[in-house]
Amino acid sequence: MVKIGERFGPDRALASLYYTYLAIPAIPLFMLVSIISMVVYMYVRSLIDLIVWITFFAIFIAVILSIAFWVGKYVESVSFTLERDRMVFERGVWWRRKSFVPYNRITNVDVIQGPISRAFGLGKVMIQTAGYSATAGSQGSMFAEASIFGVRNFEEIKDTILGFVSKQRPIAVEAATEQEDINVQILQEIKKIRERLEMR
Repeated sequence: MVKIGERFGPDRALASLYYTYLAIPAIPLFMLVSIISMVVYMYVRSLIDLIVWITFFAIFIAVILSIAFWVGKYVESVSFTLERDRMVFERGVWWRRKSFVPYNRITNVDVIQGPISRAFGLGKVMIQTAGYSATAGSQGSMFAEASIFGVRNFEEIKDTILGFVSKQRPIAVEAATEQEDINVQILQEIKKIRERLEMR
C-alpha cells in the first residue's frame, strides 16, 4: 500500500529480474568461453596461448561478478516518495541522484510490463511532464522523464499519482492565467491613459 510522504523502494524481486537479464547473454557466452578454453587446453601446446585464454576467462568471470555485485547495490540505492505536491526519486551507487517532479507538470502516466517482468510480477510506472514529453516524439513512454520501476503495486501507484494530478492546477493553465492577468492590467492602464487624454 502506498503511504504519502513515506519512502519506498523497488521489490526485492527486481534484483532477480536484473540477474535474469544478465544471465540471458552471460550463460551462452560462458558456455562458449568454457568450450574454447577446453579445446585450447586439449590441443594447444603453447603455454602462452593457454595463459592468454585463462586470462580472458578470468576477466570474463570478474566482469560478470562485478556487474552482479553492482546490481544488488543499485537496487538497494533506489527509493521513491509520493508527497502531497510532488514525487521524489533517489538512486545511485557511486553518484547519488535526487530528482523532483511536481504533480502539476505531469501530462501523462503509463504502466509498462514486459514479458520477463510479468513473470516476476513487476511493473513500471512511466511519468511524462510538460515540455519533456513534448520532445519525446512518437515513442513517448520510452522517453519518460521519471519512472517508478520494479514494483508489484504499479497499478495502485499509477492511480495514486493520477489522483494527485487531478487535484493540481496544470502548469500550462497557471501560465495562461498569469498572461491573462497581465493583459487585463495592460488594458486597464490603456483605458486610464485614454480617459486622461479625453479629459484634456
